Formats: sequence, C-alpha cells, structure tokens
Amino acid sequence: MGYTHYFGLQNTDQRKFEKVAADCMKVCEASGVRIFFENDEVQPPKFEKGEIRFNGAGEDGHEPFILRPGETGKLCKTAEKPYDLCVASCLIVLKHHFRKDFNVHSDGENEDFAKARALCQKTLGYGEEFVLDTD
Repeated sequence: MGYTHYFGLQNTDQRKFEKVAADCMKVCEASGVRIFFENDEVQPPKFEKGEIRFNGAGEDGHEPFILRPGETGKLCKTAEKPYDLCVASCLIVLKHHFRKDFNVHSDGENEDFAKARALCQKTLGYGEEFVLDTD
C-alpha cells in the first residue's frame, strides 16, 4: 500500500518551468534528504527546464517523482519515506508558480504538508499559504 500524491500541470511555459525547477532544487537541497535520479542509481536528480525527476536514495526511495510541462494525470507513491518531504515541497513550489494551471491532491491531508510548507517558507519565502485542491 502506498501513500500517494496526485498532480497535473496544464501549463507548458518552459521559462516558468525553469524557475520552478530551480526552486525545487533549492528546497530539496535544503531538506537534507538524500535524493537521486532513481533510488538504485547514484546519478544526480534532474531539475531542468524540461523535466523534474528524483527519487529517494536506496531503501529510502519508492516511486520517482517525474514531471514535465503540460503533463496531467500524474502520481507519485512515496510510501511516506523521507523523500516525501521533497515531493511535497516541489508540489508546493509548482502550485505557487502555476496556481490554477497546477492541481494537486493527496492521500494525506493539509496538515501532512506542514513540514514542506515550513521548508518552502524558510528557503524560498513562500509556501505557508499552500492548501490541497478540493475539486
């Protein structure tokens, strides 16, 4: 059984996505959580204008978080492993920048995003206002 986040990005603005990727990289680095491109590959995570992709390291990984501009109907099962903090933080970053063009739902509740909201706020100066979509 997995703890899952569901999301989709309607927007294909590459320039804005590049800024989002940079912010995601900042919060993931600030989290102190070890992440790789894939949990069994010691390659760096990808935070670029065309793709954000990472997973927890080794046994602390589950399914990779992957998002490209314009992708809808995405999900990421984290099983609440440590890299879930990075996934939740990136969802907050995406919602902040893309607003209504990005939707996010979760098996968790708004209070489950408290650490991620605090990390984003401390690292990027925004994030405390984040709430999951209800529709």
